[in-house]
Amino acid sequence: MHSNGGWVTYNNELSLREKLGLDKGVSVAGWLMPHNCVSAVAACVLSFMEINEAYDDTIGYLLKQQHDEGYISSYWWTSPIYATSFSLMALSKTKKYADAAARMACWLSNIQNSDGCWYNPAVNEPSALYTALAMKALLQFNDKHYTEEIQKGAEWLLRNQTGDGSWPTNRVLLLPATNVIQLETVEQWRKSSFGVNVIIDDHNRVFTTATVLNTLHLYEQKYSLIHAS
Repeated sequence: MHSNGGWVTYNNELSLREKLGLDKGVSVAGWLMPHNCVSAVAACVLSFMEINEAYDDTIGYLLKQQHDEGYISSYWWTSPIYATSFSLMALSKTKKYADAAARMACWLSNIQNSDGCWYNPAVNEPSALYTALAMKALLQFNDKHYTEEIQKGAEWLLRNQTGDGSWPTNRVLLLPATNVIQLETVEQWRKSSFGVNVIIDDHNRVFTTATVLNTLHLYEQKYSLIHAS
């Protein structure tokens, strides 16, 4: 945890340089700084624990990153849906930040596609991962107010499960170069699993499928509408 309330991915510059084989001439500032997406997940975990000071400091950091439209940008992921969804899940445990949470939920609702999915903007395709995250965030925030959006999301996920039980995925993970602080400064993102400034796929669909399964389990608990075939 950083002193400003955000959470970093790496906190040991010397160790990071040694692992990557980088000399002092190459900046690693981008990987050592706090990241919204990491902080949002940390806040979500803290919301289940009785560590109020750390939780409040982390939420304070995240709310400073919130855009006027309601979303929070991600660093390691191709869409603000990731950081925004986890932030909303964390905020759903309290009523202290009701306005900020409501704006996040509104933003997620507004960008839902008419068929029920949420898109991955990096490839302009539907994303089961982002659909599951946005749907879960709305479920935890206010399932009664967003019943239609949640229902449409669940139906889309059920329609798009593949024959082997997994869900289709696309390139959702970003790996910026170590010196990249603002993602907008990267002129071109390559589609690859190697190197930096690349967009990486979800290998074997594991992360996507686990996330969808987790969301559908919560949906089943709340709505009791999913039945085993």
